[in-house]
Amino acid sequence: MIKKFILTLVFAPLFSAFSQTCIDSSLINPSIEFIALLKPVCGCDGVTYGN
Repeated sequence: MIKKFILTLVFAPLFSAFSQTCIDSSLINPSIEFIALLKPVCGCDGVTYGN
């Protein structure tokens, strides 16, 4: 019981942080077209990642 309570205290803030959105929908303009560009990036671990 106490372990479950402690785990809840530890992990609850993490889950609430992921549930928040970081996208400002007021800045989205659906009428603007874009070109999809492939610009891979190299991570600090030496692995190349797609964008």
